[in-house]
Amino acid sequence: MVVLPAAEAIAVQSVSIYGGVSNQPQIAALRRGVEIVACPGRLLDHADAGNIDLSRVEVLVLDEADRMCDMGFLPDIRRIIRLLRQLIGSAPERAASR
Repeated sequence: MVVLPAAEAIAVQSVSIYGGVSNQPQIAALRRGVEIVACPGRLLDHADAGNIDLSRVEVLVLDEADRMCDMGFLPDIRRIIRLLRQLIGSAPERAASR
């Protein structure tokens, strides 16, 4: 994969956030400050628990969004978008820079 060497070259650290596994290693990674690749449900779990700060999100990528909708994730996707809109709306310095 080309992405991993490129990420290492610029010191990008990331974590995959998904359900079906213990969330403790995910929480530890989130506390270190990392780029996040997440499934909608587990992302919301972490947001609801206060484990993640989404106020600094700059880019939201919905890869395979059609498949996620087919799998029933549309309500979670809508909730994430609403949450991000609320956070952006409450951050005047970010809104002014757009």
